[in-house]
Amino acid sequence: MWKCCTSVRYFDPVQRRSGIPEDVAALVQKISRNSISLQLVNLHPTESRRLIIQAGMFGEHQIQRVRQVIDYPYQFYSVNDKYIEVILAPGAMGQLDIDIHRFVNQPTYKFPWH
Repeated sequence: MWKCCTSVRYFDPVQRRSGIPEDVAALVQKISRNSISLQLVNLHPTESRRLIIQAGMFGEHQIQRVRQVIDYPYQFYSVNDKYIEVILAPGAMGQLDIDIHRFVNQPTYKFPWH
């Protein structure tokens, strides 16, 4: 049995604040013991948006690999960090499948840019 926790936390790197940036929507589609699937959408028709995704509420998890599900076949990225940054093109929509190792980092209140 695994502990219940927040699997991801979002940050707006442009405004330097916690939370999803303006014009961005995120939907958690699936959570399993070692992965999470997110649907991300940039609703702005002419401007890109940047988003930081942290593994766990306090960075206590570690992102191992990300699969970008926009085109076939998958694009794989090895990460091995508690954060990833995503740049969404204007009007872009896509899915990220994130493989995580839970509870391997010391929890912290620090934001990604500290």
